[in-house]
Amino acid sequence: MYVPVFAPVGTAGILAYSVVFLALVAVLVAAAHFFATRKAIAGVLER
Repeated sequence: MYVPVFAPVGTAGILAYSVVFLALVAVLVAAAHFFATRKAIAGVLER
């Protein structure tokens, strides 16, 4: 069953969801950059 997330919340709620989503994406990108720039891991990824 689909439960609409954005329907019951107002503008502030949508803004809060967006900020949290973008913050977590930034954490994911930072972690990927950190691991991809390690020599041992970068060597495995280049194969």
